[in-house]
Amino acid sequence: MQMPCLYGFMVFILLACEAEQNMQERRMIDQTQVNTLPEKNPLKKVSQPDSTPCPSITQVEKAQATTPSFRENGPYHWAQVRSAQALSEREGQHIKVFFPLGTFTLGEMANVTFINPVRDKGQAILILHFSNGQNPVIEGMYQPSAGYGKPFWVTGEIVVKNGANLMGFQTGQAKILNLDQDKICGTFDLQNERGAQATGSFVAKLEKR
Repeated sequence: MQMPCLYGFMVFILLACEAEQNMQERRMIDQTQVNTLPEKNPLKKVSQPDSTPCPSITQVEKAQATTPSFRENGPYHWAQVRSAQALSEREGQHIKVFFPLGTFTLGEMANVTFINPVRDKGQAILILHFSNGQNPVIEGMYQPSAGYGKPFWVTGEIVVKNGANLMGFQTGQAKILNLDQDKICGTFDLQNERGAQATGSFVAKLEKR
């Protein structure tokens, strides 16, 4: 009469051992999954790429318009350009980068549409215009082929003694590599089929208006 009781007790022991083993295996699986999940701490980056470094210097390797006004007021020694200045307008939706071949203040260059500060032959101001549609300008690649008013659009002009000469770029690109509250840097290589071109790099202090 005691055999059924003994048998039941042994079955109970076996079931209890099996349940304990299953729980241990479950804990091991859960711990493995936890170890393979990304970090949930927002202050830690899983695999964030580093920012692209700025060019070491500002330089204008080439800058040429195809208008008679530009040709008449040369020659231009663009290798003398060693600095650039930048101005952010319309709450960051338009950024101008100025490359002065001559001595001009940022205020003079910013108001060039109304008063031309260039007085002598051989002097000039190369200006790159960056815009991003209705959004603020950000880091990235800008192209003349994007079109006026479109995101990631760039265009340019050269101001000489007789006034501004629009470049009419069609191909190429300009890259903003780094942009913060008070500095902008990047590279540019722009051209059109008529021979206008601008190539170089910039590291400029950024001011707002």
